[in-house]
Amino acid sequence: MAVDLASFAVAFVTLLIFIKIPDIIHNTEETPGPFLKSCMSGINYLREHRALLRIILFFSVVNFLAKAGNDGMMSAFILGRTGGSQKALGMAEAAVSLGVLAGSVIVTFVKPPKNKTKVIFISCIFTFLLGDVMLSLTSSLPYWVVSAFVSYVLVAVLGANLNTVMRVHVPLEMQSRVFSARDTLQNITIPLGLFLGGIWADHVFEPFMNRPSAIQHALALFFGAGKGSGIAVMFFIVGIIGFILSIAALRNPLYQSLNDSK
Repeated sequence: MAVDLASFAVAFVTLLIFIKIPDIIHNTEETPGPFLKSCMSGINYLREHRALLRIILFFSVVNFLAKAGNDGMMSAFILGRTGGSQKALGMAEAAVSLGVLAGSVIVTFVKPPKNKTKVIFISCIFTFLLGDVMLSLTSSLPYWVVSAFVSYVLVAVLGANLNTVMRVHVPLEMQSRVFSARDTLQNITIPLGLFLGGIWADHVFEPFMNRPSAIQHALALFFGAGKGSGIAVMFFIVGIIGFILSIAALRNPLYQSLNDSK
């Protein structure tokens, strides 16, 4: 708590004293429109800019997969695999936070890439491979910790480049409305992913992997048996789907327009 509050104080003082927000010249002839029309203007802007809308919808799918996979089910997976070890879960969760911190430091000091969409989708590819597919195939705590750290370094790099793309391609006067629309579209799938992930784990995959059958025996060779094995199968499926979608997005020429500077 003390470290958390201290970091908040540093961020607050930095924003208060050292960051200058430029003045925005408003058109005095403009009058605020109806509330609903103002809300829809962000959606309409995205509809007029197909590449921006597509990348946002792509990440709405990614968010769903993440919450149904490693990002939403890591606690249940590790506790199931380790017999409820809080120490193991704490180490993995700490690695997540350290990974986000390290990724943020990296994007702060490394020169921004010219092909930002390539960095975004490659980061996505390796996040699904390391954080879901490979995680599902091992019972090693050291690997879980390393996987959590590296995966969230990539997530931080991905997020920074995605935000840069949005800020470059959305005019300043439209950013609040467009970003609100973006956050709604991207994050609306998160509760659904958490909800369905829990149902699939408790009522489909975990019972299936604890009920002897020919398929269960075959899967157990790769994902083990007992608690957590069903969630491991879920991680593998989610990781493969995310990997395929990310490869397809990387090869899609539509997103190349987002690498152009305004």
